[in-house]
Amino acid sequence: MDWIALISRWLHVGSVILLIGGFAFKAFVLIPAAGTISDAEHMRLRDAIHARWRKFVHPLVALILLTGLYNFYVRMETERPWHMLAGIKILLGLFILFVASALVGRSPALQKLRDNSRFWMTITLIVALAAVMISGYMRFLQPKAVAEKAPVVRTG
Repeated sequence: MDWIALISRWLHVGSVILLIGGFAFKAFVLIPAAGTISDAEHMRLRDAIHARWRKFVHPLVALILLTGLYNFYVRMETERPWHMLAGIKILLGLFILFVASALVGRSPALQKLRDNSRFWMTITLIVALAAVMISGYMRFLQPKAVAEKAPVVRTG
């Protein structure tokens, strides 16, 4: 068993779960609940949450990128549609990581995105669902060495 590949996969999946879980919690629980407090309290709460969540988002983004690159390298010899699906998944993942970083960032250029954070978190959750569905399919694609050794089954 390749322990490094296994640990990399655990770190990758765990980091994605934490990041996407944070999006889901904020979009469906925290933002609606925070709508019941005054604007001044809401701003203080939002600033405090962003300051704390930022400490998680940036390391999670780095860990997802590093383990994702390693996991891609390990599976380079996988059968045909895997590379196309990996490319699509990488693009979806980069979108997710961009939105995660933008929502906790401080850049004035991305303030409009932060002002409409519930919308962007919902879009990101939909994109994440698509990435998970692609990942689920990709798990069934075998590396070439395994696929070449498999017996050919003829029907008809």
